[in-house]
This record gives sequence, structure tokens and C-alpha cells, in this order.
Amino acid sequence: MNIMWRNWKSHMYRIFIEPAEGDARYIVPDEYKTMINQQEWNDFIKARSSDEFLVKSAAAKERAKAQKYFHTTLRKGYAGLEYEMV
Repeated sequence: MNIMWRNWKSHMYRIFIEPAEGDARYIVPDEYKTMINQQEWNDFIKARSSDEFLVKSAAAKERAKAQKYFHTTLRKGYAGLEYEMV
């Protein structure tokens, strides 16, 4: 459940806040009005537009770009990969 929550927040940021480059609208998008009240939306935009978050986000993007080897074990995980290698 935590992964779904994190992914949803990330999706909301990529769709509504990031394209606006810090000038996001403080009005809840119509398709989410039944799930989010105005105060929660304002808090979300403030949190995702803060300098602290932007620095953290930029650092994570740089680390992702620098990643040389990507996760390729599929569903078997590292235990399954180790079993295959032995």
C-alpha cells in the first residue's frame, strides 16, 4: 500500500506541478475533487514546491541518470538469481 501511495503522489507531481515549474494552480483538479479537499491540495503543492523538496528531487534525478546497471532479475529476485548462478 505504501508503494501505491508514493506512486500516486509522484504521478500527481509529474502531471500537475512539475510542468507548471513552480507556478502550479492552487485549485484541485476536477477529476480529483471527490478524493482531495482544497486544504490537502494546497499543502501538497506547498510541500512539492518547497526548496527542500526540489533539492532532494534534483539529487535523486542525478543519481538515476548516473546509474550504470539497472535491476534485471525480474520476478525471481536476487535469491533466484543466486540459485541460477550456482
